[in-house]
Amino acid sequence: SAVADRTRVEPAAIQFGWDVTIPGDLNGDGFDDVLVGDPATETVWLYWGPSLTLASTVTRSGEHDFGEILTVVGDVEADGLDDVFVSAPAAPMFATWESVWLFSGTPTGIRDTAGASQILRGTARNRSFGRALR
Repeated sequence: SAVADRTRVEPAAIQFGWDVTIPGDLNGDGFDDVLVGDPATETVWLYWGPSLTLASTVTRSGEHDFGEILTVVGDVEADGLDDVFVSAPAAPMFATWESVWLFSGTPTGIRDTAGASQILRGTARNRSFGRALR
């Protein structure tokens, strides 16, 4: 049987690991990094590879299921660093609209939600906009 090289435990994260992706090299250090989504706490965790040191977290309270889907989109901004889409595909009736957030790689991690490069919103509530980004 295989044994994991590393185990990360984040005690406050209820659905930590709902989606995990290797977004490429977000900080330009030559190593692939790791993104972990936790839609229950509406948080995305970024770990630098290969050490798996926690680089940054992004939490977007009120954006229901933020972090459920993480998708690598390459270097959208043509700055030499990979970028990633993060979806918040659920929105209760009369609340926020479903959304997809574009985060740019930076040498220090991904920007917080106020620094998202773009935010795409669905055109109607309760349509699961952003549920399929693959």
